[in-house]
Amino acid sequence: MAKLKWTFLLVTLFIASVRAAPEGEVIQTVTDVSHPEQAWLLTKKGLFFNANAQKGGAWELRFDSNTLSRLTGAPTDTPLQYVKVLPSKKEPGTVLLGLEVGAERKRIAVQGKDFGKVWRQLQLPAAPPAPPAAAPSEAPAGPPKGPRPDEGSIDLDELNGQPVGASVASAGAVSTTTVAPPPGYVAPTTSGAGPMFKFMFDFWLYSRPGVTPITFSNVHTLALVEVAPVADLLFGFELAPTPRYYEVTYKLGSRWEIRGGRIWVPFDTISTYSPHNLFGGLVNVSQFRQIGGSAFLPDLWTDLGIAAKYRIVDSSSVRWDLQMYLVNGFQSGGSDPGGLAGTKYPNFESAGVIDNNSEKSIGLRSTTLFFGMLHLGVSAYFGRYTDPTDIPAGILMLGADAQLRLRSGFELKAGYLFSEVGLVPEAGRTSFRRGGLYGEVSQKLGPRFKLFARGGTAQNDDRVLSVNDISMVGAGLIYYRDFIQLSFMYQRDLNQVVAKRSYDFTALRAMVVF
Repeated sequence: MAKLKWTFLLVTLFIASVRAAPEGEVIQTVTDVSHPEQAWLLTKKGLFFNANAQKGGAWELRFDSNTLSRLTGAPTDTPLQYVKVLPSKKEPGTVLLGLEVGAERKRIAVQGKDFGKVWRQLQLPAAPPAPPAAAPSEAPAGPPKGPRPDEGSIDLDELNGQPVGASVASAGAVSTTTVAPPPGYVAPTTSGAGPMFKFMFDFWLYSRPGVTPITFSNVHTLALVEVAPVADLLFGFELAPTPRYYEVTYKLGSRWEIRGGRIWVPFDTISTYSPHNLFGGLVNVSQFRQIGGSAFLPDLWTDLGIAAKYRIVDSSSVRWDLQMYLVNGFQSGGSDPGGLAGTKYPNFESAGVIDNNSEKSIGLRSTTLFFGMLHLGVSAYFGRYTDPTDIPAGILMLGADAQLRLRSGFELKAGYLFSEVGLVPEAGRTSFRRGGLYGEVSQKLGPRFKLFARGGTAQNDDRVLSVNDISMVGAGLIYYRDFIQLSFMYQRDLNQVVAKRSYDFTALRAMVVF
C-alpha cells in the first residue's frame, strides 16, 4: 500500500509539473470595465476566461479547434489562427472572436454568450458596392441610410482593423492590449465547456437483387461523448450499453499526447471527424458482402491498448504527426476459405475484448499535411493472432493513403493496403497475401451538391477465389444541408464468381454527423 501511495504521489507531481508549462504565446488580454474582475486571455492555442482574475482565479478554456469543429462541422485539424477578441458592446459578459480558418485563411467571427459558454457563428455582411462618382458640382453624398447591422452581422474589420496592442475606440469602455502573461499565470487547468457530444447516424434504403428486396437498414449509429475536465485531458467514449470505444487522452505540452483504453486504430484515416477506416467502414461496409462472406477489416476498428503521438513539424505550411500504438491485436476464430485451417484463421470482424495470447500488436502511422490541401499517410501494423497452443502466426499490414482537396471543390482520395498473413501447418502453406486498392474523385457543384465516382478492389485470401473478392466501380450524388448528407449511389461488382448472388448495389443514404 505504501508503494502505491508513493507511486500516486509521484504521478501527481509529474502531471502538476507538466501543467505548469504555458499553453502557448499570449496574443491578447481583454477586460471589460463593467466586470473589472473578469478577464479574457487569447493565446495561439485558444481563448480562455477567468471569472476572478484579480484574485488569481482559474483560467477556463472557452474556444479551441474542437469548439470550432462542433460549431461549423470543420475537421478538428483545420488550420486555425486567432485574430482578435473584444467584449460585446450590447451584452456584458459576451465576447466576440475573430478567426482565420483553413489554408485560404477565410475570416469568420463567432460570439460567445453567457461568458463564452454558448457559441454561435456571426453572419459577416457582404462588401457594399462602391458608390457612383459624384459630379464636380454635386454635394458629397451623406452616410448611408438604413438600420445599423447588429452583432448578428458584425463586420470583421471591427475585430481586425487595428493592430494588436492599439486601443479599440469603437468598442466603448474596453481595454485591449498585447501583454506578457498576467502575474501568476499558469496553463489553464479547467475546461468549463462541459461534455461535447458527437453523433453519427447512417440510414439506408438499398436494393441488392438476388440477396434482399428493397429494404431499410441502419448501417452505423454512433453516439460519442467527449469530456475535458482540464485543458490537457480528454475522455472520449461511445454512448452505448457495451461501448466499442473509450479512451483517455493526455497532452504532454504542445507536441506530445498519449492515450489509452479501447482506442481508435489509426491505419487509414480518411477524415478527422469520421471514425472509420475506408477499407473497413465508410465505403466497403458490411452491406456489400455476399452471403457467407467475411470482413476485410472491422467496420469499426478499435482495440484495447495505448498510443502516443508526437508532432514533429508544426508550421503554417507543413504539419507532420507520428503515432505509435500497442494493442491486443486480432485473434483466431475466423473461417478459412480454403477449408484446411478451420477456425485457426484470423478473425478480421473485430478485435476481441479478452486477448487470446500474451503477445501484443504494434502499429505505426505517419501523417503529413501540406498547405492544408495535400494529406499523405503511411501505416504499418504487426502482431500475432494465433492461440498459445498453436504455432505462432502473425499479421503484417502495410498501407498508404492520400487526399487532395482544392479550393475549387475538387477532391481526390486514394489508398493501398498489403498484408502478409502467417498460417498454421494444417493450412498446407506458411502464409497467404491479402490486399486492397481504392480511389475516389469528387467535385462540388455549388455550395450544397457534390458528384463523386469511385472504384476499388479487395482480396481477402490469394489462395482461393471466393465471394470475398470484389472489384467495385460506382458513382453518386450528395446533397449537403447543415449536418445532414443525403445521397444516391450505385455500385457494381465486376469480379465474376459463381457463388456470388448479387453484383449490383443501389442505395439512398441519409447520414447525420455532428
